[in-house]
Amino acid sequence: VDENGYLWVGDSTDAKIVIVNPADNSIVANVNTDLDPQCIAFAETPPDEAPVLKIQENGSTFSWKGVPDADGYRLYFAPYPYPASGGYIASIDMGDMAGTSLRFSLGNKAFYIAIRPYNAAGEGPWSNIGIIGNHNP
Repeated sequence: VDENGYLWVGDSTDAKIVIVNPADNSIVANVNTDLDPQCIAFAETPPDEAPVLKIQENGSTFSWKGVPDADGYRLYFAPYPYPASGGYIASIDMGDMAGTSLRFSLGNKAFYIAIRPYNAAGEGPWSNIGIIGNHNP
């Protein structure tokens, strides 16, 4: 989709691209190119589905189910409770670890956590927020 909201559609059989207005499916233009059709690439969009975060075993283990179009996931975390004077939010690239249960030993500390899927086009929506570590749920 370009900056005007038009969808550029092509396939690998020829070097012709059709520009479609998704609002009414009308064809805006047919564009012939001198490109090798095997070299035409289309931008992907960020994942549009939020992962569901599951906290188990009294907050020491968590997991999430993978979502379509995600190449990986980022784990975001911040101290629990969040300090009134401000704190930090940090992230760790978890790669493609969806479906894996992760266990943490945090002593007497606790953290808010959330997951975001990503791909080459950017990050998708946030998961639900969970709390891991030593806290009173």
